[in-house]
Parts: sequence; C-alpha cells; structure tokens
Amino acid sequence: MAIEVEIGGVLAGYRIERLLGRGAMGAVYLAEDTHLRRKVAVKVLAPELAADERFRKRFLVESQLAASLDHPNIVPIYGAGGALRPRVGRSPADSGPASPVEVS
Repeated sequence: MAIEVEIGGVLAGYRIERLLGRGAMGAVYLAEDTHLRRKVAVKVLAPELAADERFRKRFLVESQLAASLDHPNIVPIYGAGGALRPRVGRSPADSGPASPVEVS
C-alpha cells in the first residue's frame, strides 16, 4: 500500500508543496489543505514499511497518542485515516523543520 507522493499533486485533499524531511518511518511534506486553505505538514509512511501491517498499525497508534496531547510544543493532529494515514498539521507560523511526532 505504497502511496505515491508527487510535488504539486493532490493527495487525500492536500496539495503537496515540498519535502520537509525524511525519517525512519516516512517523509514529511509541506502541503495545503485544499478545502480549508491552511498550511499543514503531511507525514506519509515509507513505501518499504507500508506493506507491513505492523508498521501501519504502529503509525496509526502513534497518531492517536499524539492526538490525545494538547500542548503548544506538540504538533496537533488534524486527522488520520482514509487514503493518508496519519495526517498531521503544523501552523505556518511555526518555525523550523517539521519533526515527526511523530507522527506523514
């Protein structure tokens, strides 16, 4: 279940603008919510891990745990599920690289 991410393309309602960084579990992209017109960070599970149910489950649990936290230094989770698991957001006012929570 590898997700193809194309800069300039739309993925699950998010227009992908650029790669922010890569980590052990996936990549984080700067994107724009096409409906709400807000900038977000979208984390996508690495293709080599996406085929493994254990990693998909871990990715989802990670987003659920992060979503349960409310703190100014923790990236808010706007949603998880659908074609993109999980999705995370980051305010455009935040500076510095997006860090995986993490979550992509």
